[in-house]
Amino acid sequence: MKYIDAHCHLQDAGLNIAATIRRAESENVVGYICNSAAQTDWHNVITLCNQYPSVHGCIGIHPWHINNLSDDWQSQLINILSDNPTLMVGEIGIDNNYPNPETQIDIFNAQIDIAYKLHRPAHIHCVGAWDKMLHIFKSRIRRMPPTIVLHSFAGPSDIINQCADKYNAYFSYSPMILDSRRHRLHNAVLNTPTSRILCESDCADPSVVPDVVSAVAQVKILDHNKLADIIYNNTLMVLKYG
Repeated sequence: MKYIDAHCHLQDAGLNIAATIRRAESENVVGYICNSAAQTDWHNVITLCNQYPSVHGCIGIHPWHINNLSDDWQSQLINILSDNPTLMVGEIGIDNNYPNPETQIDIFNAQIDIAYKLHRPAHIHCVGAWDKMLHIFKSRIRRMPPTIVLHSFAGPSDIINQCADKYNAYFSYSPMILDSRRHRLHNAVLNTPTSRILCESDCADPSVVPDVVSAVAQVKILDHNKLADIIYNNTLMVLKYG
């Protein structure tokens, strides 16, 4: 069995990155999709990609970090992505629990457009804003990135097939699935085609990913080893778009 962490923040491990990767490797986690959150993260993520071949980078602006952007952040993002053809766009999104929703939407739209024009996967954060998110997707159905990853997915089950079919979406499940009280989340897992499932740590410790896969397998009543292989190959499919 091999695993790829579909969404992590290794840059937050600080001086412990080498030890963090060794620990993850001991659990057969062999790849990491490392997402930035703020503009100040971009350099750190690129440095990790250059230092560790198993790290695949995403750069973007998270909705929690829309303040204090440089005036030229969009041109910087475009230039960096153009110079680094394997970089993806992320983590981007909309979060109704944070202020300035209109600014969030403007910045999200700009980044989705960049991902579309440069043909890069987009890794998306959405909390309490599925109506807004789907409206954006529908408004630009012919101008979407080649694939999207809805990370730490906990959205409504009825949008899963729609997003998979229309927007080539994958649904990445995080350690939240380890909480047996999250019935809506478990229902979402049940309704997600196995060909569209990814698993992630959503933190700076990817060693938890095998536990996430195990929990997903239990919910779907599938063999762990078989599902781990499917999820590994699903993640490779996302990386092929990068």
